[in-house]
Amino acid sequence: MIGLAWTFHVSVPAHAALHPENTGQFFNALGRALAWPHVGQPVAAVVLNLPLVWVVLARLGGRHRAAEGEDFILLLAGWAVALSVAMAWTRGGGHEFDAGVPSRYVDFLVLVPLANSWCVVVLLREAAVRRRPAMRLLAAAWGVFLLVGWLGLSAEVMRGLVLPRMRDREAPVRLAVAFQRSDDAAVFAGQPLLLIPHPNLGAVRAVLHDPVMQGALPPSLQPGRPMGPLSRMARWLLGRQ
Repeated sequence: MIGLAWTFHVSVPAHAALHPENTGQFFNALGRALAWPHVGQPVAAVVLNLPLVWVVLARLGGRHRAAEGEDFILLLAGWAVALSVAMAWTRGGGHEFDAGVPSRYVDFLVLVPLANSWCVVVLLREAAVRRRPAMRLLAAAWGVFLLVGWLGLSAEVMRGLVLPRMRDREAPVRLAVAFQRSDDAAVFAGQPLLLIPHPNLGAVRAVLHDPVMQGALPPSLQPGRPMGPLSRMARWLLGRQ
């Protein structure tokens, strides 16, 4: 699959600016990805992934016998780490990771702390009797560290994304319609990133004026056209007719 992907991949000149400019930028993006949910602290990746590294090294050194299902867990973890490397390489230079990790990547990154949690349980189970108290203490500290990051990230999402949308669910449509009518980027000035359709407003203009999209955009963005059956059904279900 990797060979086929490499054979058929296409170089897009506009994407070159998204690649890291140096190793520091690459490892900063990679660290943020592997440190999820502590996305603001790349160094946290070392602590969060220590159980996984420990199990892998012990396995390679012959000091650890694979537990049931371990190959599957390590495969998932390796896949997620490989995806993190790909994220950092393809997007690490576009300042996309400066404010954290975009939510669309988290579906893959969440596998890393899950795999580490599994490794913590295995290491506790295999620890010698005299070392178990210390191992339990370390495992508890690691779990609290993970929990604090998850709670902090969840609170940030609630405060910055969920609650604002609950207070004003029509804001994204209202701003997009205002931009469509005025073609003035000042419409989005000072607005949260969640309410801006795309960082590149040129791409937004292209979609709004693309003839292929006429008839496919939401009714609010093409009020002069009759609504299609799916839009009518959606509005009926929402009680807006």
